[in-house]
Amino acid sequence: MSVRGPTPYAGAVHTFGRMGFRHLAAVAVTMAVGVSVCTASAQACDRLIWSADLCPDGYRGVECATLTVPVDYHDPRAGTIGIAVSRLKTTSSARRGVLVVNQGGPAPHLGDTMGFDHTAPELAKSYDVISFDQRGFGHSAPVACQVPADRQVLIPWPRPGGFAEDVRVAQDIAKTCVEQNGPVLAHMGTAYVARDMELLRKAIGEDKISYLGLSYGSYPGTAYASLFPEHTDRVVLADVASPTRMWRGLWQRSLGDGLEIRFPDFGRFATDLGHSPAEVRDRFIAIAADLDHTPLPTPAGVLGGNEFRMATYAAMKDDSMFPTLARLARAVLARDAGTAADAARQVGTWAVDPTGQMPARLLGVSCDDASWPRSPAVYEPETRADAARYPLSAGAGSNIWPCAFWPYPVDEQVRVNPRAQRNILILNNTRDPSTPMANAVELRAAFADRARLVTVDGGGHGSYLYTKNTCANAAGNRFLTGGPLPAADTFCPENP
Repeated sequence: MSVRGPTPYAGAVHTFGRMGFRHLAAVAVTMAVGVSVCTASAQACDRLIWSADLCPDGYRGVECATLTVPVDYHDPRAGTIGIAVSRLKTTSSARRGVLVVNQGGPAPHLGDTMGFDHTAPELAKSYDVISFDQRGFGHSAPVACQVPADRQVLIPWPRPGGFAEDVRVAQDIAKTCVEQNGPVLAHMGTAYVARDMELLRKAIGEDKISYLGLSYGSYPGTAYASLFPEHTDRVVLADVASPTRMWRGLWQRSLGDGLEIRFPDFGRFATDLGHSPAEVRDRFIAIAADLDHTPLPTPAGVLGGNEFRMATYAAMKDDSMFPTLARLARAVLARDAGTAADAARQVGTWAVDPTGQMPARLLGVSCDDASWPRSPAVYEPETRADAARYPLSAGAGSNIWPCAFWPYPVDEQVRVNPRAQRNILILNNTRDPSTPMANAVELRAAFADRARLVTVDGGGHGSYLYTKNTCANAAGNRFLTGGPLPAADTFCPENP
């Protein structure tokens, strides 16, 4: 992506290629317009200088700047990187502060501010809305792993070569990523992101910041509210990750219970594929098994059992994808390669990132964030057991990840802090396949009286802001714009 005018990233973002991070000398920062320098021990930071000219091409209605932060908060000699930040500034006299937004992923979020005044006009009126590419993403010292396209879908669907092949691929991906990156890859955990947010707060001169996090974005919000409660104003966490299960447990629950709880919604839709949701489920399991043995060559690529499973899981996130998934199943049954390719493309079955950033950033966060079993012997029996219990995903939730071979120590793990002011609202759909309702129940319990939970009766991934549930949207908006935290946990029925 090209950049207009003087770039805030040149000289402020330091990546280190293949240099060993233990042998790096301190890196001097070349000051540039729009750059704020902060250190881990800073009581105050140079203020950010905002300018629309510092944004990438195509950004409209927002301003950008760069915040310089340590690569390693525990070792100043490891140098600095630049965090790219954007802002949608309110013009209202009713401004109540700053709202930091992270809409999930992990993914780049510099552009989350664009159009936010149309998506959430009430919030954009009340706040200066800020978003940023977290470390290792987008314009913030990006990491990349150039792995083959078939390995960019990191969900470890069991490979045709058996578990031994799963282990070899996971090991190769980890080795490739480490060889192609420097110290940033070792310091991408969510606690680091929260500490970057604290330096951002200092650099914008606010005593407190509010936060809106969706999906994975809930986790940096959980971390910030736990590490810096005295600087946390109002927090809304929707479609949440459970800190007690990061990261392997999150995938086990999502590709296990989450998929099974959600699939009946599709089964009631796809009546031509079975007389009951259970019958549709049996048919889908059989289709995937048949494709394992006899893949379908298509103009877009070979459609095997795992590609079909991936399409099924992806389509569960949104009811609008149900017709496409049903069309894919009918096309496979008819061995209609053209229609199958078109439907599979629509649900993102073969989506790859030619830059290699997607696999690197997902592994950088998930492998740095939490301990993973190091022995392959742990994974094989659990994968086999899950394949029997959760055949829709063939046990992928428990299969081996490259994190089993990650050479870096685990970053500081987030411990939820329940002892602070009551200022956290949690929302979650009852039938969310990606962040199941059980996650929200666990997070609510961990925050204790600091939080309240809004249970939203619905399926799919997304309970607030980008949803049609008027009750849930009203609850989130009311709290963020100054209303009280509900006195008790509440329930939002599905819209008629």
